[in-house]
Amino acid sequence: MAEQVQPAQRAPVRQPQTIAWLYLLGAFAIFCALVAAGGLAGWRYYRAAMSPREGQVEINAPTGVGYRPKGSDKSYTPDSTRPDCQKPCFALREGDSVTAAREAGYGPVASIVLPDDQTQIDLFAHPNGADLTLDRYRVSRWTHQRQEVAFRQNAGYARYDVRAGQRYDEVRYSVDLGNGVAVDLAPGGSYGINVPRDAQGRPRPRLADMAPELAEVSVRDGSATVRSGGQALTLRPGEKVAVDPRGVLGRPAEAAWELIADGDFARHTSDEYNARDGTDTWSVYSGPLQAMPPSELIGYVFIQKECPPYTGDICADSERQPVVQFFRQGNQTRSFATGISQTLDVDVSEYTQSLRLTGWVRVLNQSIEGAGVNGSECPVMITLTYKDTSPTDRQKRYTRCIYIGDEDTPRDPNIRYDRVAPGTWRRIDIELRAREALGSVRYLQDIFIEARGHDYTSEVTALSLVGK
Repeated sequence: MAEQVQPAQRAPVRQPQTIAWLYLLGAFAIFCALVAAGGLAGWRYYRAAMSPREGQVEINAPTGVGYRPKGSDKSYTPDSTRPDCQKPCFALREGDSVTAAREAGYGPVASIVLPDDQTQIDLFAHPNGADLTLDRYRVSRWTHQRQEVAFRQNAGYARYDVRAGQRYDEVRYSVDLGNGVAVDLAPGGSYGINVPRDAQGRPRPRLADMAPELAEVSVRDGSATVRSGGQALTLRPGEKVAVDPRGVLGRPAEAAWELIADGDFARHTSDEYNARDGTDTWSVYSGPLQAMPPSELIGYVFIQKECPPYTGDICADSERQPVVQFFRQGNQTRSFATGISQTLDVDVSEYTQSLRLTGWVRVLNQSIEGAGVNGSECPVMITLTYKDTSPTDRQKRYTRCIYIGDEDTPRDPNIRYDRVAPGTWRRIDIELRAREALGSVRYLQDIFIEARGHDYTSEVTALSLVGK
């Protein structure tokens, strides 16, 4: 009996309503995803959106402060007539620069104030001017989430006082120093950044006997991180670091600055120091203090190698160090000054903690008793010329006289005296920031070291002037 062929079973046909619901559910899921993504994007935009701000520049100098707008290579005298300022001021926007010429004076010649947190950046003009650009100043548009401040320091010295306790959750202050070097400044700190440049804009040495520097960063309070290429160095209070022109970071050092070049008198020979035009550090000078007959002899300046003052007069040849000697002999009858001088030309307004002059002196011979009749014939006389606050101030003198003899009360009220034993090295240590000395002085012009009198042999070595 033949088998009967069963008809093939057909797949059940889906109802149109089922298919429609599937489409609707898929569309709703996509819609929900889009709404969630949009909400998340909106929330992120709400949290991250940044709004540009502007700072305010207060002018502290009568002249020399300039304004360079974004995209320009020319500085202008700013319009300082804003009624909301207690002193001359102008607005500083992203991309704008503040410039200061050397003639603007000493101390902070302009101050940038950021209104969000009252952070202040002081700009100093001496000795070669300053140039500071506000690259970025932005805050969160609708929240207190973030504040970003970025400067580009092109030349000169600036002090950054970044306020603590700010209302923003994330705060970043940075300074671009060029050649791939940048500094991050922590809030609640005070920082000094120097970018020494010559008239052509090239890195220059801070002192004649030093190598050129791209920049130097120091910390009073807070912490600063200096970054260059793959290097990163965090500085703590009381530290500084120098950056060479290639961007290489030096080692952290104490935040103190030597202001005298070649204080050990080792850079040149006697003949070079005595050359007509002097040297890049010291220059020799001499002259009579009163009319002299032709038979009188002049004084001389020599550089000699002697044992260090703290070792006595016996030492190995390898231990001997340069000493500058002032010499005049022959039973002379008229006074004559023999000296060396150096131009300092330094703004010392930032060295408020200490300005200390040290060195070693020795008087081997002095024919005049005490310091002479008028109290100014000193075998070692150290003089600093200075101005109190402004380039237009009258130049003044601070003088220290080192002498031998029994007289305790030399006569000139404008000179401070130190009596020493004959033939013995004596260390001088003078804190110039003491009230009776140069407590609030902003500018030092020159230093003179000389011997005065009829006959003398006196010596000076290891001279230093350190600011903190």
